[in-house]
Amino acid sequence: METDNYKEVKILVAEDSPTQAERVRYILEKQNYKVFLAQDGRQAIDMIDAVQPNLVISDVVMPGMDGYELCKKLKTKNIPVILVTSLSSPEDIFRGLESGACHFIQKPFHEEFLIGRVEYILANDVLRRQSVSQFGIELFLSGKKYFLTAEKLQIIDLLFSVYESVVQKNAELEDANKKLEEAKALLAKQIAELHEISLFDELTGLRNRRGFFLMAEQQLKIAIRKGQLVLLIMIDVDELKNINDTYGHKEGDKMLKALAVILKKTFRETDIIARMGGDEFIVFAIEADKKNANDLELRLKDTIDNFNSQSDCSFKLQASVGKVCCEVKENSTLEELLDNADKAMYEKKRGKNGPERQPAN
Repeated sequence: METDNYKEVKILVAEDSPTQAERVRYILEKQNYKVFLAQDGRQAIDMIDAVQPNLVISDVVMPGMDGYELCKKLKTKNIPVILVTSLSSPEDIFRGLESGACHFIQKPFHEEFLIGRVEYILANDVLRRQSVSQFGIELFLSGKKYFLTAEKLQIIDLLFSVYESVVQKNAELEDANKKLEEAKALLAKQIAELHEISLFDELTGLRNRRGFFLMAEQQLKIAIRKGQLVLLIMIDVDELKNINDTYGHKEGDKMLKALAVILKKTFRETDIIARMGGDEFIVFAIEADKKNANDLELRLKDTIDNFNSQSDCSFKLQASVGKVCCEVKENSTLEELLDNADKAMYEKKRGKNGPERQPAN
């Protein structure tokens, strides 16, 4: 029989799972094999004479007659059998040899792997039928003694299929490990992004309250250890509620983003700039002095005035600024500094104590 003519090749599939049976049928029929389905081993035996298959593919675990028993029944008919199983112990392999199986395919399997096994068996069908050389071998494994009498070609086929299954599983494991590493890298990236989101204000891109405290607490410890002055500037946007009510929240957001840009231009990259929430912003810096602090406040005011003179917005950006510049001690706390800066800012809001310009040198 010409095995290359797939239309003449008949394959009987014994599988008690309708889903698995249809999957195998679909795979084989795509290759133009003629497929017959049996629900269990007994039905497969009943169909053998009528179908006269070139190959039987059987699940191992089936009710009534399992795959091993089916193999034994087919020994005298010289029909090659592929056992499909989730079992993989040495005892399972010996049972396959004893029953007369040619190949094992371990579940789950790839479509290409099944087709490769089928093509291999059909290509060697003539050689297999002519092979009558048998030998016996006694093996001791896992406390049990096995005596096997089988054709050499059958043993080679079965061992080759076991080896190929191992190679396949190893490739699947490597692929799974690769995907796991990719998933871990993606997870690490997502965690970093979530961490970043949790520390920064979405609207302005500045640090949020949590991000501010995380960084400022560390900077405060450095200032205490080195005996440095620290500068804390509190900025509160004036009339934000009126702007939101009059022009809409989109315009209010536009003003907040504009102030964020102004703060970045005014202060150093090493200074901590944050939006504490709503209309409140804060700047924290170490290695400061009182003259420099006053200059920074005036520079901020000038930058805001310059923005207003060039802006096409329907409103003017106005802000109240309060600052604290002092030497910190061992018992100094960030909350205390914030409270003092907040009080200074609200004094400005009430129109008291505006910043005094220093005379030019």
